[in-house]
Amino acid sequence: MLISIFASLKNRRPAGDVTVGSRFYRRETPGIVWEVQSLFTGKDGVPYAGLFCTSDPTLRKTLSQSALQQDGRNVQINDNN
Repeated sequence: MLISIFASLKNRRPAGDVTVGSRFYRRETPGIVWEVQSLFTGKDGVPYAGLFCTSDPTLRKTLSQSALQQDGRNVQINDNN
């Protein structure tokens, strides 16, 4: 069992850097794209990203940068494709 846990961690894709202009979508809603507008460190010392919806810029949200990179629910859009 312990080996399977480490194997699943090994197979995770490497996370890209979160920068202003980076775009992401949630796995359950791939048609909604969120773009990073700002990066800041909260009073709790955690790095956050301020995002807006590209199809409706009035929709905004804040997520920790680690959630964007590592929680498996968000997918970074690679502009090189």
